[in-house]
Amino acid sequence: MSKILYIHHYWGIGGAGITLLNYSKIIGKKHDLLIYCPENPSDMFYFLTEHGFKVKKYSKNPGSISYYSGSRFGKSFFIGLLNIFKNKKYWEDIIKEEDPEIVIVNSIVLSPMGKIIKKYNKKSICVVQETFKDRKISMFNRKLKHLLNEYFDGVLFISKYDLNKAKLNKPIQKVINNFIELDTSNKEANFPPNIPKNRNGKFNILFVGGYNKLKGTHIIIKALNLLKDKYNVKLNIYGYKKKSLSKIKRYLFFLNDFYVHKIDRFIKKHKLESYIEYHGVTKDLSKAFEENDVLVFPSTKPHQSRPSFEVGLYKKPVIISDFDQTKEFVIDGYNGLCFEPNDYVDLSKKIEQLILDTNLLKQLGENNYSQTMKYHTNYAMENLLLEFIEEVLEK
Repeated sequence: MSKILYIHHYWGIGGAGITLLNYSKIIGKKHDLLIYCPENPSDMFYFLTEHGFKVKKYSKNPGSISYYSGSRFGKSFFIGLLNIFKNKKYWEDIIKEEDPEIVIVNSIVLSPMGKIIKKYNKKSICVVQETFKDRKISMFNRKLKHLLNEYFDGVLFISKYDLNKAKLNKPIQKVINNFIELDTSNKEANFPPNIPKNRNGKFNILFVGGYNKLKGTHIIIKALNLLKDKYNVKLNIYGYKKKSLSKIKRYLFFLNDFYVHKIDRFIKKHKLESYIEYHGVTKDLSKAFEENDVLVFPSTKPHQSRPSFEVGLYKKPVIISDFDQTKEFVIDGYNGLCFEPNDYVDLSKKIEQLILDTNLLKQLGENNYSQTMKYHTNYAMENLLLEFIEEVLEK
């Protein structure tokens, strides 16, 4: 049994956090696992402690290079760069004090940590959960790939696309698809329940991105506006929604909070209030998957989506932006439909197609279930992950 230190970068309960949870359940079976999470806010800290893990809070950010598909050169980007140097001593002390055999960082943005880990001769693993920016010439892409190649013993990717894009030659590399944890002792228990259709007599559309420009909240709401007068539809939104600032601050700091204000203003202008229900953040989306007819993920830039296969367990299809980076998991016309990115008119047509063709809706859902069970469960991934850890230890 080896001591493993797992460092997580984000306080919110999202896709990266669920991956952390699933990996930790597997790693914790064979190794002595300790997780470090942000101190404030503490959502992930309490989420993990509730699941029985040993978790500690850190007060100083490890520093980051937040450069991936959908990232921006904003205030947080440059603060992340500054923290690499500002908090170096803090993290050196943590590595020395904890004295693990392996350090895992749960995101490519934490790849600068590789230098500190190697300074103390510890084994290092980076979990690449992000999609690389698709640019031929990029100083930051080159830097990230250099850090992965030179300072990590192992690199895990969640897609073949990003493994091929990285073109690394030194570390041990493996693709482990994002997955759902199912009961391995009783496969029959994992089959979806008999789900009553149209509980509220509407065609229910699920969006789990909260209010987030990258995930395309504005795209789905504009598509809804085109559908509301023709069909009996409802949009259910799950996820984080930031509070609006005062009018003065809103126009001084006009990024995320202005985006919230802009969406709320559009909803009010087009009288969409009765067609939308905001559910907030939940630790369990099973009820949402059961009660909705389709999941929509209209990301404005390439971005992997856990819910796309999670909803497959409930035999529901997905409608997703048509990017090369996501074709690996959502096949147009097989387990979902793809639409032209950022085109809310095209999105509305895809939703309309499923409203009118219940046979297609059912077939896509059945196929998405097959895809999920074949590629996104812990049955195969558990052994792959444990074998990967052993390979890194023996390197």
